[in-house]
Amino acid sequence: MAGSHHPPDDNDPEHVRTTHTTHSELDTIFRAVSHPTRRHTLRVLDRTEDPKTVDELASTLAAEPIPSASTDSGQLVTSLTHCHLPHLADVELIDRTSDDHVTATPATTDVVHLLDTALVTFD
Repeated sequence: MAGSHHPPDDNDPEHVRTTHTTHSELDTIFRAVSHPTRRHTLRVLDRTEDPKTVDELASTLAAEPIPSASTDSGQLVTSLTHCHLPHLADVELIDRTSDDHVTATPATTDVVHLLDTALVTFD
């Protein structure tokens, strides 16, 4: 029945994982994905298997521009390095490797799916 609420299954690993996220942590995640460049970054990393340097990531973002985002790779490198990637790393949606490459985390796919679902639902 549409709109009916079913209690979560305690044996479902997805339920077990999400029950450990506090409201405060969830608010922090939503703040991290509130910027279009961060959402675009997550989508790019989610479909990329190999780690990317910040320069490679900036080039990819510039080649696939989104409305109101910079297409200048130099500006993107600066904003990624000093603003966007730290926000995403703080909530463990990306990892930075020791050689300064950027990769998606296991949570990235879940968040991208959530964002895509929201786009379809609220469009």
